[in-house]
Amino acid sequence: MVKPKLLLPLVISGVLMLIWGLASSAPVTAAPLAVDRVSGPPVQQTEQYCLSCHGKPDLQMTLPSGEKLSLYVSPEHLKSSVHSAAGIECEACHTNITTYPHPAIDFQTRRELSRSYYQACQKCHSANYEKAQDSMHAQAAAAGNLNAAICTDCHGAHDVQPPDQPRAKISQTCSQCHQDIFNSYKDSIHGSALINENNPDVPVCTDCHGVHNEQVWVIDRCLQPVSNVMAWSGHLCLQGQLAHHLARKRGLHRLPRYSQHPAGQRSEIDRESG
Repeated sequence: MVKPKLLLPLVISGVLMLIWGLASSAPVTAAPLAVDRVSGPPVQQTEQYCLSCHGKPDLQMTLPSGEKLSLYVSPEHLKSSVHSAAGIECEACHTNITTYPHPAIDFQTRRELSRSYYQACQKCHSANYEKAQDSMHAQAAAAGNLNAAICTDCHGAHDVQPPDQPRAKISQTCSQCHQDIFNSYKDSIHGSALINENNPDVPVCTDCHGVHNEQVWVIDRCLQPVSNVMAWSGHLCLQGQLAHHLARKRGLHRLPRYSQHPAGQRSEIDRESG
């Protein structure tokens, strides 16, 4: 009969061999690596749903006016827009469309449709929208010119981009309606410096006419006597007297000489230039 003391080492050895055998036969799984995850752009679920139809280039409809209305939206343009990158999806502007089939379109013309949809901009851009109601564009529309510019004419619809990148884009946007004036501007001391030399310090249309509340009274803003102009701090006309003098001779809108200043007063620019 084997004594228990002699069996104990054998039992322990057997158990250790069993454990070693099980461990060596088990599959080896690598520990997961710690990965720094960078948040990507927001997943645009609504966009993908809408593009399943509106991503087809031949999608269109005929309005009561007989005009063809393209319903195609370029996925590339939409993806690169400032709205898409910010997670603003289709329903933010097309508030009455939530699923398919869509509500019937009651607009008679393309322009009527555009003028209706641009009001959606007010929801997020209320301050600029209110300023636009005092602009010469809004005044022209109130007088019956429905082709006067609205938000989407300048900023686009599905392809909205920063309006001042590059800076020359500002005046090029205005040229869509004001081509003759733009042709004068691009040959002026201001326009040529901006377009040909990429000089960011020269005036563009909005520096003189305003932005969103555009006005036509550029003469009153640019050619006041210096004592009054100084009250309008930061005006670009004060940043280079020689450039102003040359612009008056060569450039935009043929800026008048001192004899046409308010009250016939001469500015320092006129006195120094003779």
